[in-house]
Amino acid sequence: MPRTVLTMAAIFALAACGDEESTPRKQRKPIFKDMLRQSEFIYGSVNGKDPFDPQKVAAAATALQQLAAQPWPLYAELQNPQADHANARIVQAPEEFRRKAAELQRQASALAAVTRSGNPELIRPAIGQLQQSCTSCHDQFRKRGN
Repeated sequence: MPRTVLTMAAIFALAACGDEESTPRKQRKPIFKDMLRQSEFIYGSVNGKDPFDPQKVAAAATALQQLAAQPWPLYAELQNPQADHANARIVQAPEEFRRKAAELQRQASALAAVTRSGNPELIRPAIGQLQQSCTSCHDQFRKRGN
């Protein structure tokens, strides 16, 4: 009987620890994946991989602009540098991280504005600049293997 009680207590304790879906990392990951999908769609559309539909491209850019503001509050490192799984690079340079986040948001806004022209020749450099903004931040702050 005591062994059963201990086993059940251990199971409940482990279950309580396993709420991975509520971690900030798990919450921001689908946002970044959606940003990537929108960006890839726009890039493919203006570079001939997909048919160019100006309305769909503008809608994707608007979605990307809205998504670009969402993940940053989910970085626990910015609120609590001692948080579990804190990315040391972010803890060491939080202002630079915030600057890069703001730059991504500016690039997303610029992209959304230029897509309203419906001109792929104008959209192409804007999506390239946005993707470069992503790469720049990843090169400096993304943990390897994530």
